[in-house]
Amino acid sequence: MSNKFSEEELLKVAETGLADLTCEQIKEMIKKESAKDYEDINTEFIDLCFDVLSMKQNEDLFVIVNANKKAKRIIVRKVLVFVAIFVTLVVTTVTVSASVFHFNIPKEISSWIEGKAKTDMNLELADTTADSYGLKNTDLVKELNTYGLSPVTIPEELIKENTKIISIDNITTEKTISTDVKIEFNYNNSYGNLGVSQYADDYEWTGELVSENVLSGEMIKVNGMDVLIFEREDSCSIYYKDNFTVYYIYLETDINSARLLAQSIK
Repeated sequence: MSNKFSEEELLKVAETGLADLTCEQIKEMIKKESAKDYEDINTEFIDLCFDVLSMKQNEDLFVIVNANKKAKRIIVRKVLVFVAIFVTLVVTTVTVSASVFHFNIPKEISSWIEGKAKTDMNLELADTTADSYGLKNTDLVKELNTYGLSPVTIPEELIKENTKIISIDNITTEKTISTDVKIEFNYNNSYGNLGVSQYADDYEWTGELVSENVLSGEMIKVNGMDVLIFEREDSCSIYYKDNFTVYYIYLETDINSARLLAQSIK
C-alpha cells in the first residue's frame, strides 16, 4: 500500500528536497533536527522526514489525496528522540526554593545550575557497557525481546511482587533508527514509567539533556554502568545507557526508593 500525501504535504516535500535524498541522508536530517535545543525542534519536519523515509524504504509512490481524508500522525521525536518524551513528564512550573542537597556527578557528565541538571546526552565519559544481562530469562525481558529489544538490562524490582506492570507499548516509528518501548508500572504503589530506546547505529548527539527542578543528583555504579539519579520535590528520574540502548525511568517517589530500584538493575 502506498503512503498517501496531501497536496500541502507534497509541497513541503518538494520545498525541503526530501524526495531527492537517500534514506541515509534523510536519517542524518532527522538526527540533526533532533539534536537541537528542546524548544527549537521542528517536530512537523521530523514527522515529514519519517513519512518520506518510510515511503522510500517501501519503494512506494507519492499519491495525492484530499487533505481532510488523511489524519496527520503526530510523532514526537525530540532530543534523544524517545527519551525526551519522558523528560517532559517531569518538567513543571514549580520554582525550586531549596538549596541542592548534594550533586556528586562529575561535571563532565552532568552539572547542576539553579535547579537544572544539564547532562551530556551521549554519556561519553560515563561507563556505558553492562557487565551482564541477568534477567534475560524473565517473562518481562522475553516480552521486550518480542518487540526487538535485545539485550536488555533493567531493574529486577520491576519483576517483584511490589511492582505491578500497567502497560507495555511498542511506540517505534522507524526501526531502522531505533526501537522504542514504553513501560508503565506501579512501584510500591507509586506511579512510574520506563522508556527504552535501542538505536540501530551509534549516533553521536549534540546538546544537553536538561532536567528541571532538580534538588540533588548522584551517580552510582550498577552492573558495570554509571547510573544517574535525579531527585525532585515529588519525583525522581534515573538515566543510564548500555552501548546503543538508552534507559530513562520516571518515578513519583522519594530518592531512597529510586535508589533501591536503580541498584537492582541486572
